[in-house]
Amino acid sequence: MNVLKKIFQSGQAFAWAIQLVAFSIPILKMGLQIPILILIIVWIFSPKQNLKKVIWPILVFSGIYLFHALGLIYSSNLDAGLTDMIQKLSLLLFPVMVGTAVPMDRQDYRNTMGAFVIGTVAATLIGYGTSWVSYSQTNDLDAFYMSDFSPFHHPSYLAMYMNMAIFILVFNTYKRKLSRGMEFIYWLGVLFLSLSLIFPASKMGLLTFVILVISIVFVASKLKKIVSRQSFLLLVTSVLFVMFYLNDPIAKSRVERAISVTKDKAEDNMDKERSQVESSTARLLVWGVALDQIQKYPMGVGTGDTKDLLIKEYEKRGYKEIAAKELNPHNTYLELALEVGVVALIWFVFSLLFPVRMILIDQNWIYGFFILNVSLNFMVESMLEGQSGVVFFAFFNAVFFFHSKLVRYENIEAR
Repeated sequence: MNVLKKIFQSGQAFAWAIQLVAFSIPILKMGLQIPILILIIVWIFSPKQNLKKVIWPILVFSGIYLFHALGLIYSSNLDAGLTDMIQKLSLLLFPVMVGTAVPMDRQDYRNTMGAFVIGTVAATLIGYGTSWVSYSQTNDLDAFYMSDFSPFHHPSYLAMYMNMAIFILVFNTYKRKLSRGMEFIYWLGVLFLSLSLIFPASKMGLLTFVILVISIVFVASKLKKIVSRQSFLLLVTSVLFVMFYLNDPIAKSRVERAISVTKDKAEDNMDKERSQVESSTARLLVWGVALDQIQKYPMGVGTGDTKDLLIKEYEKRGYKEIAAKELNPHNTYLELALEVGVVALIWFVFSLLFPVRMILIDQNWIYGFFILNVSLNFMVESMLEGQSGVVFFAFFNAVFFFHSKLVRYENIEAR
């Protein structure tokens, strides 16, 4: 009993619970509530720091949840609104729990990053396994691509996790003094995840990988390691990625279709083939509808009312397939503005920019890439409408921000 009490009082139990959630995010969709519940229970019995020290960032990060609570006041679909509040509860829970808990030590922080990477690799391997089973039954190569590749997550979310894991691995090869054996394992993980990015065939995921490479080059210049073994291995990985992409007709065709769609008017594409709307075309259409409605309702339509409003508007405009699929705006910024208003959107954007100064001062480049990664994906997915997106964002945003001083200390010692 004394040992258990000591583990809780030292904050070690909370650190382990954090690592469990980090590992679970990539491999669980249904059932992710269990490790989160464990974290809540452990947090209740773990030591806390002074709330006054962290109240402002907690309010900044959880503020968007409070806007949704206000949106219930003028919601016409209260049941949907309450369901939406439960779905987004992570936006409040993680800033409060991680912000008030005693910060992890350096090793536990690293272990949290490692747990997420291992979880992402495991999710990718499971994707290969389930795809192979499906292929053995159908002999259809499509079993390895897009939504069929992962039994857990939408391909955009899986690609987002993979890019985050790749950045963590590559950054650590530049920043930490690793043994040759450990460095080999890190780069093996980088190569595996980079080439696996082809299979989710997420257009934003592929674009983010290109931005990831550019970001690593920037970080390497800051660390004065542009000319290094790590940079050579990054170049080799990038070349192999391009070769695999160019020789993969399915992934390549997805990007080519997206480019062709942006060259044409979305309405024209809809008229040409109303029964089969390509995903990029659908996004352009729903974005146009959402923008029109935001102009009509600058204060938002109310928490939980977005879906009903959009379906009616789709039907009015003749977008029958989109209405049947009940598509959301596929854009977090538009979703927020439409649901709870332009002021709420401004607050949310402010919360994304809030850590930037600290990121630059502390040179916390992993956190910097995380903000860049989610901000880009917010543009093409309503990430706060599903557990795969909202938990990933709220959890890691809190972990990176409230434990950033660990990165600061490492940088000071490195100098």
